[in-house]
Amino acid sequence: MITGKSGKVKPYKEKKPLRKLADPFVVAPPGAVSTRTRAHPVDNELDKVLGVGMFLGSVARQDLVTLLCLESHNLPNSRAERKKSLTSITSSRWAGSITRSNQDQYDLSLRNLQSYVDTLQGKIGAILKKLALPLGPPRTGSRAGTKTKGKPPSQTPEVKSPENAGTKDELKTSEKVKYGYKDKHEKFRATRRLSALRDKLLKAQTRLSQARPSVTVGGRALLKNRHNLQAAKITEQMWGQKWGAKRIFLTADGDATQHYGNNCIWVDPEGYVHINVPTGLVYKYGAEIVLQNPVKFSHLNDVLQDRITTGGAISYTISYDPQKNRLYITASWKIPEPTFLPLPVHLKSLKHLAIDLNGNHLAAWVVDKHGNTVGDPIYMELDLDGLPASMRDAYVRHVITKLIKIAKERGCGAITIEDLDFSDIRSIGKEKYGKGNRGKKFRKTVLGMPTSQFKTRLVSMCYTADLWAIAVDPAYTSKWGKEHWLKFLQAQQNVRKEQKQALQEEVTGHVAAAACIGRRSHGFTLRRKDRSPLLTREISTGNSDPRRRGASSNEEPTIGLTVERKDPVRSTRDSGYKGKSNSPPLDA
Repeated sequence: MITGKSGKVKPYKEKKPLRKLADPFVVAPPGAVSTRTRAHPVDNELDKVLGVGMFLGSVARQDLVTLLCLESHNLPNSRAERKKSLTSITSSRWAGSITRSNQDQYDLSLRNLQSYVDTLQGKIGAILKKLALPLGPPRTGSRAGTKTKGKPPSQTPEVKSPENAGTKDELKTSEKVKYGYKDKHEKFRATRRLSALRDKLLKAQTRLSQARPSVTVGGRALLKNRHNLQAAKITEQMWGQKWGAKRIFLTADGDATQHYGNNCIWVDPEGYVHINVPTGLVYKYGAEIVLQNPVKFSHLNDVLQDRITTGGAISYTISYDPQKNRLYITASWKIPEPTFLPLPVHLKSLKHLAIDLNGNHLAAWVVDKHGNTVGDPIYMELDLDGLPASMRDAYVRHVITKLIKIAKERGCGAITIEDLDFSDIRSIGKEKYGKGNRGKKFRKTVLGMPTSQFKTRLVSMCYTADLWAIAVDPAYTSKWGKEHWLKFLQAQQNVRKEQKQALQEEVTGHVAAAACIGRRSHGFTLRRKDRSPLLTREISTGNSDPRRRGASSNEEPTIGLTVERKDPVRSTRDSGYKGKSNSPPLDA
């Protein structure tokens, strides 16, 4: 029988089992790299380049319409026929690039449509699950009246007297009743929303069964701005320039059999840009356009020059910014797959820079092979709210560059991040994670985190900097970091400050979560047993940390907490109780 201080019986509540944690893994490096630079056309070269881009763009849109109108059984063999029909007005190489690009766009649109259907099904399932539950308990006060303290009588679980209390098995069943929507008005709004979602699902499933996704060349967001120019803060002329720049087509696939890796757009060893004019515009611009000013790529220029000389395949894309009246050229090529991809156990002997990504900032800390934090914690601002996509990408790259520099300076061999995925919040967030201003703020914060963009950029930049990227399961890192490590790390940092070996950096729950991420990448557990003796423990300074007993003498010492034993007979080893403790771990 479980009783409280007042003598009342408390219902037995089983602990929720922990979910199974996934093993950490080394993220594979990217399969291709790209670099971008600005071209400087003179005289009427810009008009010629844009004229070729608009002509190829119109041809590409016609081919895309043809692809979308085909029946599903004719799709596999349609590219060869479409390429043949485009060769007469462009060329064989340009026709191949156009058909390949449209096919990739079509496949991506189908995958997005399937994801949209899955999201709608998840939302409908969440609403139906809540509709099956009973309504919430009636309110005790008036609808707009004062709030009553405590729980309503109908929400309070039924309590039995000690004399009439049942067995432990009966107490297990007396759980709190689960409710659905709080009242009939909220339930009615949910049914209306359910009806609208079912209509959207029916339309999406029809398009998916017919294999006809919706594709907007130039971007749907920019298309919607045309109908509300005042809200977008642009004029009709500015919108027309953006729309035309987005719909030009100047993408040429690489070919290792051709000179300098491409036959439509190529850069020679001297840096001059050559554009092969399509057949339909030879009478107007000639057979070839050569920009008089050479270009130079700042990033990966040596690798690109070596590839141009040896004749490797290089893909080029020319884009135009109408606001700044600038022309850019992007070169991309495949890189060979690594012959050996290590496992996390192979990188266990190295230091890891663990990163905890948050809504408007990130926290990081270096963790050594024993699971100890080394040096000071790291804080960086990452507030991307309200920034355009180009500025967001530039800011993310800037922050990752600083992190890689810190990892190199502190002797790290890998960078550890969480394998985050907020697909459930995107699909059923409104039904599962609360409503109102608080729920909206939470969902906005979570969905505003650039998890996928940050991970993709980090992996590619780590590969260039000879660092490995490790992804770990994000479960319980923040919770266990605050519960088991925050107080200890704060005390450890205070000792370092007293010895003037640390900066005035505060230890928060975010850097404690980063320390847990680093420990998980090394294979250590996050929860700590209570190693406190029955007598008191005091914090003293020194390097005699029991975690360092197996470490070599030439390694950087770690300042931790040592135990002053009042009674040498009593042992300070594990007591077996899994609770909070300020003692140092003995995992090493």
